[in-house]
Amino acid sequence: MHPPHHLRSHYTHFPDPTLYSPTHKTYIQIRRVGRQNFTAEMNNISYLIQNSPFNVVSMDTEYPGVIYGSSDMQYRNPLAQYWLMKANIDLLGLIQVGFTLSDSAGNLATLGPQRTIVAWEFAISDFDERIHPHNLESISMLKSRGLNFEFHRVEGILSYDFAQAMLDIGLVGGANEVHWVTFHGAYDFGYLIKALTRSTLPDSLQDFLNLVRLYFGEHVYDVKHMIKPFPYLFGGLEAIAARIRVCRVLSAGHQAGSDSLLTQMVHAKIKATYFQDAELYKKVAGKIHPLAN
Repeated sequence: MHPPHHLRSHYTHFPDPTLYSPTHKTYIQIRRVGRQNFTAEMNNISYLIQNSPFNVVSMDTEYPGVIYGSSDMQYRNPLAQYWLMKANIDLLGLIQVGFTLSDSAGNLATLGPQRTIVAWEFAISDFDERIHPHNLESISMLKSRGLNFEFHRVEGILSYDFAQAMLDIGLVGGANEVHWVTFHGAYDFGYLIKALTRSTLPDSLQDFLNLVRLYFGEHVYDVKHMIKPFPYLFGGLEAIAARIRVCRVLSAGHQAGSDSLLTQMVHAKIKATYFQDAELYKKVAGKIHPLAN
């Protein structure tokens, strides 16, 4: 199924990386989204969520690193991790959001007559490195990966507008049966909860988890938590992908669109390999790393 032709839109001054994938036998595109094509691309996502089986959203965010942290192992319990996360998210601003859609079997959503696989990368305008606090090392790393902060500042989308659009199309809030996939997803959900509520994060971890459930539903899966029983699967997203022989298809790490696509591919492989039992898969729902034991 495909949306009407007039809904397919590109922001021509911010070219979308596209590559033919022999593995998938089609083109794959990171579709970059700013203010000019925001409505059209949210309509594309709405069309797929409502009219196709592609109701699994793999998500990634980029943000200005962390200001507050702790190296003391005794503070690495879920509650302490939440307090650190809250302190950082309350102070800092979101930079990018990446979405990749697939179905429950791991098949990737496609658009257009060429059936192009699409991952969306939304430029958020909340953060301005000239005036807002940030981790300098993190910002330097994002720049080295090609992130255009001027584009975000001039043509980006306010996180509140992004959150409202997610509500309007039923991506969050329970209007549609959407499943969510992340890797080490506490900050991903944290920044989106901040945008959805237009507020700082709640003081209570349980209150935060209740908000995640309210907006994102029962079907939330964090790959980092899913692999905890398997000691040979350790490290970050790139390391886990290498260990299970999943290759990044397009663009570089620490770009939200590409990372959401890699998260989808890693989740699909982990689910097919280790969670063939549906009941076992259900048991890891709602467990967000590192906010769950």
